[in-house]
Amino acid sequence: MQLVGLNPQVAFQAKQAENKTDVNATVNTKTAPTPDDSFEKTEHKKTFKEGLGSVAKFFVNMKEMAVGIVKGLLYGGAAAGAIVLGDRAINLKHTMKGGMAASIVGGGIAAFHIIKARLKSNQRTANVDHQLKIGHRDK
Repeated sequence: MQLVGLNPQVAFQAKQAENKTDVNATVNTKTAPTPDDSFEKTEHKKTFKEGLGSVAKFFVNMKEMAVGIVKGLLYGGAAAGAIVLGDRAINLKHTMKGGMAASIVGGGIAAFHIIKARLKSNQRTANVDHQLKIGHRDK
């Protein structure tokens, strides 16, 4: 006996369908699970360790992101300034092409440092979770 269920509300037995018996007589009506039943939220109070971990992760994130933003602005600004000054020295006049290249390169360098800081921040927050044995994937 094999149970085939294409629709969660209707199921029939394949053996009886092969014998060409009345399929409607063997229809099992099941109540379909409602979305509220399967996604019940449980109230979970944070322990002291979890609260301490949240504070530590906040400060780790803020430090890493601030360092990444400052590095991005400094290195990106220095590269953009070098391109603009190099372009002005060569042409003796400001060209639009040099300004566009400077902004693209500077923005790219800044984005690189910000993304790098975010990845480092994620790694350090995972380390905090592991050190406190909180479990960063359990949420």
